[in-house]
Amino acid sequence: MEPFLEHRAFFGFENQRDISMGIFGAEQGVACIRDLMEIYHRKKFKTVTGAYNATANVKYAADYFIKHGLKMNNERQICVSCVAAVNVFSIACSEMRT
Repeated sequence: MEPFLEHRAFFGFENQRDISMGIFGAEQGVACIRDLMEIYHRKKFKTVTGAYNATANVKYAADYFIKHGLKMNNERQICVSCVAAVNVFSIACSEMRT
């Protein structure tokens, strides 16, 4: 995990088009984490008709990061419009496997 400590926040792709929500990290107070939590807390998981919202949280994260300029291409990127620069690593990145 040492290579990640130099970044204020990091995420990784879980495949070619999704952000992994299983492994990520951020310093306290990084806006993207707060923003993602707010998005999640505003979601209704049961509709008025009784149907369940089965949308995975990776979809909400992808929508958020795309809005902030991330390209869903499984390449390492820095999303600088997220207040703190958020590093997003590819699934093939050697730093993700250490």
